[in-house]
Amino acid sequence: APKTDMTELDAACLELTTYCETGQMSMLFTCSASIGVMIEGARKSELEFTLAHNVQIREGSLFQVLVTGYNTRQKPVTTTGSEVDHWVFTTRRADSAKTILDEQRSVVGFRLLGVVFVNLISPNIQTVSTADNEVTIQIQLETEVDPAASLQIEYPMAFSEEAALEGATITTGDTFPRKVTIRHNDNIIEIETQDEALPRDTLLEFKVVVSNPSISPPPEENIWRFTTVYL
Repeated sequence: APKTDMTELDAACLELTTYCETGQMSMLFTCSASIGVMIEGARKSELEFTLAHNVQIREGSLFQVLVTGYNTRQKPVTTTGSEVDHWVFTTRRADSAKTILDEQRSVVGFRLLGVVFVNLISPNIQTVSTADNEVTIQIQLETEVDPAASLQIEYPMAFSEEAALEGATITTGDTFPRKVTIRHNDNIIEIETQDEALPRDTLLEFKVVVSNPSISPPPEENIWRFTTVYL
């Protein structure tokens, strides 16, 4: 009997190891996320992992997870009785009561650096009567970017028809550095400055000519991305 038990355990161990080595993590645990739910009187997000019935995390073991996400449109707002940018880690039994086993509260999270606040994205023409359209964009940087620096903008491909972009122009406002190099390839714009910094807490305005599609892209595709980088 003991030999049979060990054989079964060896087979189960080999099966779990194979799942791990081949990246079949869904066979080891499931993951679910709740975004913007009310927890202890504040609106928060919750990420929950549920281990398979034959999977355990041993005491002292490292459980490392890479969580992808996106930046919020506004800074976190402090509410009465809540802690901004604090995480809570809890282990619970998989019973209906979700009995808490261990808990660590008030774990300080991370602070985003170089946040780009977008004040305005406004087309000059909002009809489909023209092939090209000049768009005014206003942004503010939370962190100054020392030279050499680059502001990179990626916009939906629907606004980058090559025929419409022949001879397209990009102009920067007075608050931008005086000498910049501008590149516009497909749906990506790069504005580089070699001598001056990109200032913080300053309204930076520029205008770009894009194509005017007959049908606007759906909301999930009509996304603009702004990035600042050191060169």
